Amino acid sequence: MKKLIIATAGSLVLIGLGYLIYSNLIVQSSPCASIFNQTTVSLEEKIKILREKGGALLGRDKIEKLSDQSDQIAADLKTCCILFHDNKIAFDEFLKCQDDFNQYERNIDRLAHLVGEAQVAKQQERYDLVNLRLSHIERNVRDLGVISDQFQAQMKSLMGRPSQEYQKSVRIAQKSVIAETEPNDSYNQGMEISSGILQGTLSAEDRQDYYRFELDPGSILNLDFTAGDDSQNLKIALRNFEGNDLWNPAETSSGAVKSTRILLNNLSGGIYYAVVYSGIGPYKLDLFIETQNDAGSGTDAGDKITKALAIEPGSSFFGEIGRF
Repeated sequence: MKKLIIATAGSLVLIGLGYLIYSNLIVQSSPCASIFNQTTVSLEEKIKILREKGGALLGRDKIEKLSDQSDQIAADLKTCCILFHDNKIAFDEFLKCQDDFNQYERNIDRLAHLVGEAQVAKQQERYDLVNLRLSHIERNVRDLGVISDQFQAQMKSLMGRPSQEYQKSVRIAQKSVIAETEPNDSYNQGMEISSGILQGTLSAEDRQDYYRFELDPGSILNLDFTAGDDSQNLKIALRNFEGNDLWNPAETSSGAVKSTRILLNNLSGGIYYAVVYSGIGPYKLDLFIETQNDAGSGTDAGDKITKALAIEPGSSFFGEIGRF
């Protein structure tokens, strides 16, 4: 009998250990599922607290609506994660999803805090403070709805886009391939270029290549620099007209790619330079210029109140903010 108990216990231990290993492998192979599980549990706990503490103040319908919102926004974050891992959105877009989720979570926490304060004020019969807290609660619930609606609209937009790899292949198919023209060894000699693929070479006698291009206000610059298979220690820099670095990554090893995407506001624009320097060997410069499309306007929204972009209230809009 003792042997049977020991054998049974041993089997249960092995089953439990196997389950833990399996669960760990699933989490490692599916990070998006792990994110979904963590965010779902976190929001469920917060909604549970609201049910227990704020059922009387918020009402059953409002609690259920918040619960549905929470389930949806957790699912949207998982979808955003999957899109990122499938290379359909950029890393900064995935971070935007996380930021929006965190904002929703913070507002849920604030709602629970306001409910607690309203209950304390009610117990103290401070009804003026109760009414004030109730108005704050209503505003907070509306804010949660806005965040949720904007997140869903954002996901609909992201899911409707082709993958970045597909977009990149289409852009390449539309571009012409040109070779550098010497001399282009200084700012004054900079070779004028526009959107396209440019091929060049640095050597012991030719240690720097300058390329000059113009960007309109509100433009988006996409720049990919590829070091050739036979190259050594090549560097790329993006500079403004005054020669200040806007982007200057580390050395690019043979066959590697350095990329940047820079947004200009509607007050920027002008002459810019791509400078290839240091090292030797062949390289490829892939330049693609596009226009911002804030709120579907086909342009960049104003960076001053006097240049604000007119929009219709009651709808969700998307835009991008850059560094320049």
